[in-house]
Amino acid sequence: MSAHEPQRGWVDVAFPPHTDAAVASLLSRAASADACVYAHSCRVAQLAVEVGRFFGLPRSSLNELGVLGMLHDVGKVGVDRAVLSKPGPLTPTEFRQVRQHPIVGAELIVGIPALAHLSDPVRHHHEQFDGRGYPDGLGGDELDLRAYILGVCDAYDAMTSWRPYRPARPRAQALAELLMRAGTQFHPDVVAVLISILQIEQSLAA
Repeated sequence: MSAHEPQRGWVDVAFPPHTDAAVASLLSRAASADACVYAHSCRVAQLAVEVGRFFGLPRSSLNELGVLGMLHDVGKVGVDRAVLSKPGPLTPTEFRQVRQHPIVGAELIVGIPALAHLSDPVRHHHEQFDGRGYPDGLGGDELDLRAYILGVCDAYDAMTSWRPYRPARPRAQALAELLMRAGTQFHPDVVAVLISILQIEQSLAA
């Protein structure tokens, strides 16, 4: 992260009443599986809310985006810890296991009645605009905008953060990757909005 890039790590999210214990349990279990997941989820939540605000989404939808950002990776509880912390490339079997985490996450969220309506964006945050993502191969208008927002924010933060298998990539390189994949992997409007937000932040911090 560059010296001029805003530090992200907290977003004010209001979870539905009587869900605190269940949410805390999910986040704790996910953090036990992947030490990076909590901080990553906080940053994704904040970015997603900022992108949603640019789209003019109402306050209730912005809060839901924050909730989704916090919970999008809870399905990693179903992935072996050794796989998530592996410093080298994954085998095909390991990669198939990782690709199950959106399904597991959606199933966990369905188990919390007050959050069950948010399960689809969690299940679909690794789908692609061109329909070549996973787990269901959906794309275009088949997907909720929130799933596309999660996907772009998740990818950007993942690229610019340290992972056991690679160092953090420079911000400019991550943005170039998003632009290159806009319209195929990523929703082009979401990419454009995120880049606008990051450019504004950078100009204010300079």
